[in-house]
Amino acid sequence: MLKNAIQPTILFIEDSESFATMLTEQLTQYGFRTLWRPTADTLDQDLRSNPDILAIICDVFLEHGSAAPQVRALRKIGTPCPPIVFISGNLSFTTRLEAARAHATAFFPKPLDIGALVDCLEALTRPSAPEPYDIVVVDDARAIAEYHASLLNEAGMRARVLTDPVRVYDAILEQEPDLLVLDLHMPVCSGVELAAVIRQDPRFVGLPIVFLSGDQDLDRRIGAMRFGADDFLVKPIDPRFFVSSVAVRAARYREMRSRISQDSLTGLLNHTSIKRQLDIEISRAQRARKPVSFALVDLDHFKRVNDRFGHPVGDEVILSLCRLLTQRLRKSDLAGRYGGEEFAVILPDTDLHQAGHLLDEIRLAFRQIVHYPMGTSFHCTFSCGIASYPDAAPEHLISFADKALYEAKRLSRDRVTLIGGNAAKNPAAIKPSPPAT
Repeated sequence: MLKNAIQPTILFIEDSESFATMLTEQLTQYGFRTLWRPTADTLDQDLRSNPDILAIICDVFLEHGSAAPQVRALRKIGTPCPPIVFISGNLSFTTRLEAARAHATAFFPKPLDIGALVDCLEALTRPSAPEPYDIVVVDDARAIAEYHASLLNEAGMRARVLTDPVRVYDAILEQEPDLLVLDLHMPVCSGVELAAVIRQDPRFVGLPIVFLSGDQDLDRRIGAMRFGADDFLVKPIDPRFFVSSVAVRAARYREMRSRISQDSLTGLLNHTSIKRQLDIEISRAQRARKPVSFALVDLDHFKRVNDRFGHPVGDEVILSLCRLLTQRLRKSDLAGRYGGEEFAVILPDTDLHQAGHLLDEIRLAFRQIVHYPMGTSFHCTFSCGIASYPDAAPEHLISFADKALYEAKRLSRDRVTLIGGNAAKNPAAIKPSPPAT
């Protein structure tokens, strides 16, 4: 159920066993497996016998001297070495130079910013390839549409062909493409008329529409632009120019949509966008006759964190939960910042009890994360309420999840509460583990 079922292995070289234990416990909650060594003496052997090691964390200065020369020696003899992150409590220029000469990928001072370290390890061990641009090609001549779609697919995009313009509006509601390629002359309705229909919906005002036609008439081309087209390409067109024109406009639209839809602090979907995505996922679930679950997650006693440590520390707690959600959820799942310290999670093709077990695993991991502000430490917990379709009617999904969350808060917090369509007044709770110490 969790996205990252396979844990990336990190080799951790640190001579303080207590510090190694602490960091190992923290990294475990974020889905990493740590192999600890007190010295760098077995580095060559460890790398040869553990090909699954994807990164190294190493203290620059160990009890018996600097580890950097051993790393340099290893590279000199040609032993394949994964990216290495050096850490140290000594922040002198000499220390940083030692790390640089050992080809460090990154350097983190002690005490460690665990969140920043996790972000670094995530980028090193779980690099995410950019999602291909989604393009819809509309032309009543299937052979022509498939030819243009094949050019886009060969360039790494995902192009879908539609020959019936009547189906286009429903298709873009379901798929949310990055760009439409429309033929100008089609039966039933022209490309210009179809563009006008699409532009009537405020959600698609910015969706790029490119007309592709053999029409040489300048007035008709100008008219098409006036009715909502972003570009007009005349057939036959050079394949490279066609692919480049589509890619540039799709990239610009995706970037614009991302800026509008994301929360500025976490990078997750914002309140408006997560609610819009819920509508889309419910529609998909209804068509496919599959379940979809919706969860509301709220940090417990968050005001106390802000009051005691200040808002920057509160922001770090929010970001730590954001990281955990991003890492533990599947690619098909969606997470958003619903407001303040509250998050929303959409779980397609997931029934109520599957969603409950998944969010409870995340809850148990989050309560083990330790925050270290101002020379002290503390844990945070969250409460969660979940409702699912078709147990609950689509129009009640958010309100039921909110009722379940309220019930979790009423029952002393730090728990996940489920609510079914026939159980609005009597939610079933997953019992929490003993309180974190």
